[in-house]
Amino acid sequence: MKIKSEKGFTGVDLALAIVVLFTLISVLVMIMNRLTSKAKEIEYKSMATNYAVSIIENVKSLDFQKLTVQQEKFLINDETGGVVTTENLPIKEKNKDTGFYKTITVEDYVDVATNPGTTLVRNILKIVTVKITYQYRGQTQTVELSTPVSK
Repeated sequence: MKIKSEKGFTGVDLALAIVVLFTLISVLVMIMNRLTSKAKEIEYKSMATNYAVSIIENVKSLDFQKLTVQQEKFLINDETGGVVTTENLPIKEKNKDTGFYKTITVEDYVDVATNPGTTLVRNILKIVTVKITYQYRGQTQTVELSTPVSK
């Protein structure tokens, strides 16, 4: 009996092919999982950025003199200048929590500026900072945007 003349696959050949096939499939599944996870992370960051931009645009549309502290609305500087802040207010859509939280800070430019030797006037320029926080994979993620608002 000649072994070389027999045609077909041996058990070892099939076992090796199956191991290689399952290895390739598992690598492809891991790659797809990472891509899906990264896409979800980008989606959350994009939503947070959109919330921040929307809040900044709303603050910029307000009259500079009418910026006042209001519950779950925008912040604003008191008569003496200084910093006014609202921290971790939930962002809601259609009366449902979105899982995103906003912290809005308004500072008078005089408090932020580091120009020694110059005289600065209060209540002309304010810096509005919006920080959006959310949880992703058990970790707190943050998006922060700032913009000047003038009289």
